[in-house]
Amino acid sequence: MTRIAIGIRIGALRTRVQTTQFKILVLDDMLISLDMSNRMRVIKMILGQQEGLTFFDDFQKIILTHDRGFYELIKRHTTSEHWKYFNFDKDESNNNPPAISEDFDWLEKAKMYLAAGKPDEAGLAIRKETENLVVKALKGLNDAANEGNYEPLNNQLNELRNKLKSDDLTRFNRLVNKNIDIDDVRKLSTDFENNDTLDANTKGRLRGLKNETLNFLIRQYEQRENHEKLLGDIQDLLKRVMNPSAHASLTTLYPGELQEAIDAVTELKAFLER
Repeated sequence: MTRIAIGIRIGALRTRVQTTQFKILVLDDMLISLDMSNRMRVIKMILGQQEGLTFFDDFQKIILTHDRGFYELIKRHTTSEHWKYFNFDKDESNNNPPAISEDFDWLEKAKMYLAAGKPDEAGLAIRKETENLVVKALKGLNDAANEGNYEPLNNQLNELRNKLKSDDLTRFNRLVNKNIDIDDVRKLSTDFENNDTLDANTKGRLRGLKNETLNFLIRQYEQRENHEKLLGDIQDLLKRVMNPSAHASLTTLYPGELQEAIDAVTELKAFLER
């Protein structure tokens, strides 16, 4: 019934003539009666994360919920670059309005904890931010976490490494299928610049194809080298900093190592969200 009601409401919203320049969509715990898989179908549509469904791209969206788990899930599927997150804390013993405080992402919390001299809290926040970034990048490969079935973070990092390699191959195949003809490939392996049987236009096309292909391969090699090193650094920091902060451990966490971890995760965030 909830799904039908949502479908009718969205249909009405899409068919009604919109005359205002500013459009606001407010969701006030309307998904609470749905299970998590159905909630995510609706949320991905509202956030424009389902291919071909861009109904609400031009809306200002406000999502309210009492469900902390659902709130964290929304944060996982959004970014602090485009969204603001707030906590509303209400003292039910009086009629005062709720206290509103901005809720920062785990990376910002890690910086705050480090500045406050709380190394364990900083390390745990770094670990949560890393997991959050990796799960986002894997795009559903770890939806089991929504049900409480968590994949070890080191395994997720290995999955991410494999996905990035697969993405490299996909981009190369796209370049080949789009731009390269087999006859041109054969010509590229020859001294086509000095081939008098080729006209100037053909040589120009081959020259451009050669430059584009070489530049693409160089970029891919540099990016792969960079992300392989970065993921290796993250996995090393997982052992040295993140895991000890999440378990009963005698390992001492030093501010320099925590800052190193923050810098690495910041770099990972920039790389994955580029």
